This record gives sequence, structure tokens and C-alpha cells, in this order.
Amino acid sequence: MSPLRVSIDVSAVPARPAGAGRYTIELLTALTGHDEVARTLICRRHDEERWRTIDPSSRVVGIVPGARPARLTYERFALSRQLRSLGVE
Repeated sequence: MSPLRVSIDVSAVPARPAGAGRYTIELLTALTGHDEVARTLICRRHDEERWRTIDPSSRVVGIVPGARPARLTYERFALSRQLRSLGVE
């Protein structure tokens, strides 16, 4: 059986996470080692290394703009198209 291919948008998680950011990191930690879930992390450009350190078994794609207004615009208008091209379910 092939793994479920999921994406997790981590682009809004700050360098010092709290609340939902902390939850996101704990979720990734809990999924580590579960081969039935193949994860693709969508992060801000230039933030890939942090996410590779947090979840080394995930594919990390740094495509989201760093500035908040640009990030929100990207999520609204371009992210769904990008996800289709990445082959996530």
C-alpha cells in the first residue's frame, strides 16, 4: 500500500513558536517514523533548513513569500495550484 501524500503549510509558524505553531511542530514529531504518511512541508523561502531539522523525513518546499501580506496573497491565489503540481492528496 502506498503512503498517503499530505501537505502541511508551516509558512506561518514563527521562529519562536507558541500555540498553533507549537502544535504543528508536535504533530510533525508525532508523524515521524510513520511510513504510511508521506509529508510535504510548505514553508517560507529561505526557511527550508529549519524545517528539515525539525522533520528530516519530510519533503520541504520553500515557495511561500516571507512578508506576511505577500504570504497571505500567495496562500489565497497560488498555493492550491502549487499543491497540485507537488502531487499531494
